[in-house]
Amino acid sequence: CPAVPLQMEYISRSQKLFAEDDVVTSGLGGVFPEGLPIGRISEVKVHSSGLYQEASIKALADLGRLKHVFVVLK
Repeated sequence: CPAVPLQMEYISRSQKLFAEDDVVTSGLGGVFPEGLPIGRISEVKVHSSGLYQEASIKALADLGRLKHVFVVLK
Protein backbone atom coordinates (compact mmCIF):
# COMPACT_ATOMS: atom_id res chain seq x y z
CA CYS A 1 0.00 0.00 0.00
CA PRO A 2 1.67 3.26 -1.07
CA ALA A 3 2.13 5.96 1.56
CA VAL A 4 -0.38 8.80 1.52
CA PRO A 5 1.45 12.14 1.20
CA LEU A 6 1.14 14.75 3.91
CA GLN A 7 -0.87 17.82 2.93
CA MET A 8 0.03 21.43 3.74
CA GLU A 9 -2.78 23.90 3.05
CA TYR A 10 -3.52 27.63 3.21
CA ILE A 11 -0.08 28.65 1.94
CA SER A 12 0.06 32.23 0.68
CA ARG A 13 0.19 32.44 -3.11
CA SER A 14 3.08 34.88 -2.75
CA GLN A 15 5.23 32.14 -1.18
CA LYS A 16 7.46 30.51 -3.80
CA LEU A 17 7.33 26.72 -3.37
CA PHE A 18 8.82 24.10 -5.65
CA ALA A 19 8.78 20.32 -5.91
CA GLU A 20 11.83 18.88 -4.11
CA ASP A 21 11.94 21.75 -1.56
CA ASP A 22 12.64 20.50 1.96
CA VAL A 23 10.05 21.07 4.71
CA VAL A 24 11.22 21.66 8.28
CA THR A 25 9.61 22.82 11.52
CA SER A 26 9.48 26.58 12.07
CA GLY A 27 9.91 26.63 15.83
CA LEU A 28 6.90 28.96 16.13
CA GLY A 29 4.64 28.12 19.04
CA GLY A 30 7.47 26.66 21.10
CA VAL A 31 6.36 23.02 20.81
CA PHE A 32 9.04 21.78 18.41
CA PRO A 33 12.48 23.29 17.85
CA GLU A 34 13.26 25.05 14.59
CA GLY A 35 14.71 23.03 11.73
CA LEU A 36 13.46 19.48 12.40
CA PRO A 37 13.12 17.77 9.00
CA ILE A 38 9.55 16.75 8.07
CA GLY A 39 9.75 15.81 4.40
CA ARG A 40 10.10 17.01 0.83
CA ILE A 41 7.50 18.71 -1.37
CA SER A 42 6.30 16.43 -4.16
CA GLU A 43 3.62 18.69 -5.69
CA VAL A 44 2.44 22.29 -5.40
CA LYS A 45 -0.91 23.52 -6.72
CA VAL A 46 -3.22 26.49 -6.33
CA HIS A 47 -6.44 25.62 -4.50
CA SER A 48 -9.57 25.60 -6.70
CA SER A 49 -10.71 28.84 -5.02
CA GLY A 50 -7.55 30.54 -6.30
CA LEU A 51 -6.94 32.03 -2.85
CA TYR A 52 -4.00 29.95 -1.65
CA GLN A 53 -1.60 27.14 -2.49
CA GLU A 54 -1.49 23.55 -1.28
CA ALA A 55 1.52 21.25 -1.17
CA SER A 56 1.83 17.46 -1.04
CA ILE A 57 4.78 16.37 1.08
CA LYS A 58 6.56 13.04 1.10
CA ALA A 59 7.42 12.36 4.75
CA LEU A 60 11.02 11.52 5.58
CA ALA A 61 9.87 8.96 8.16
CA ASP A 62 7.91 5.84 7.27
CA LEU A 63 4.81 6.78 9.26
CA GLY A 64 3.45 3.24 9.01
CA ARG A 65 6.38 1.95 11.09
CA LEU A 66 6.21 4.44 13.96
CA LYS A 67 5.83 2.87 17.39
CA HIS A 68 5.36 6.04 19.43
CA VAL A 69 3.72 9.30 18.43
CA PHE A 70 3.12 12.59 20.17
CA VAL A 71 -0.21 14.26 19.34
CA VAL A 72 -0.56 18.01 19.84
CA LEU A 73 -4.10 19.32 20.31
CA LYS A 74 -5.24 22.92 20.44
